[in-house]
Order: sequence, then structure tokens, then C-alpha cells
Amino acid sequence: MMIALDMDEVIAELLKATNSYYNNKHDTNFKLSDFDNYDWWNVWRISKEKAVEEFYSFMESPQSKEIKPVEGAIDAIKKLRGHHDLVIITSRQEEFKDNTLEWVKMYIPGLEDNIYFTNTLSKIYTPTKKSDIALELGVDILIDDQPKYIHDCVEKGIKGLLYDAPWNQTVLPNKNIIRVYSWDDVLNELDIS
Repeated sequence: MMIALDMDEVIAELLKATNSYYNNKHDTNFKLSDFDNYDWWNVWRISKEKAVEEFYSFMESPQSKEIKPVEGAIDAIKKLRGHHDLVIITSRQEEFKDNTLEWVKMYIPGLEDNIYFTNTLSKIYTPTKKSDIALELGVDILIDDQPKYIHDCVEKGIKGLLYDAPWNQTVLPNKNIIRVYSWDDVLNELDIS
């Protein structure tokens, strides 16, 4: 089976690191629990354009090297690789391809050749849809935290495992969308011990 993994908030704690950077830079105190949606500009109360600038600033800073893996992700992915074909389909921008490949190579060596970028909010690259990439690759399951990507893939016949987060609480599970609360839940859902 082909499984697509989202990168941020599923494998890597990008928001935690970016929000910490933003708080330190602007002397604010936003918590992850404040993000009842993933449109950071709404939480930070700034324009979308300013939020994109803040993200680019973070990704170009030394602090971007401090992004940690989501708890349990690395061990679980190692187990999954023994049973399934894996790809990463990320909303990240290709402007940060080198950073991303370096991070994946450090934590999940061998998977860096299987990363696809959708270029959401990219300044120079044309965005694509996760569902289009997933269909082209023959993906059976998408593991993601973003409702819009899960719904889009499910509409195209790809099963979704929705990784629980404050910004996806309004999504109701059904036979094609299963909420998972940890990487142990992911392994249980896929019947891997």
C-alpha cells in the first residue's frame, strides 16, 4: 500500500518552532492551543502577507534547524517502511527544499528522495494540490492534520487519517476519515505492531 505523510505537525513540529520564534521576536505569548485554525495570521492578528514574511524569516533563521520531530513519528515511520511504500507530500515551499531534505535525511534517512512540495503560499512556485500529487503517485492513504487536504483526498477516493490537532476539531470522522491521536494510533489503524 502507498501511504502519503504530511510533513508539518504530523512528522515535524513546525508550528511549535515557528510560534516560539514569533513570540521571541515580537514579545508575544501565543500558545499552540490558541491555534483553533491553521491560518497563523488569524491567531497572530496580522495580515496574511505579514505572516508569510514571518514564516520565511523563521525558515531562513538558525532556529529553523531546531524543529523537532512529532513524538513517536520517527519510530513509527521506521515500522511503516517495513510494510508499506511511503512518500511525503508537504505544503512547504520549494524555496525551503534544502532545509526540508536536510531535516528528513537527519531523522528519516532514505525518505528524502520521496518528498513532494505543493508550494502553498510560495512566493515563486506555482501551488499544486496534495490530491493531484497523491493520485499521480497512486496513494491509498493520506496522514495529515489539515481538514482541507483530508477532505480533498477523500473526495478523490483516498482514505484519510486525520492527525488530531486544535485546528481540526470540527472534522467529524466517518468511514473514510479516521481521527488518530498519536503515532501509536496510526500503527494500530494500519494493523502494524
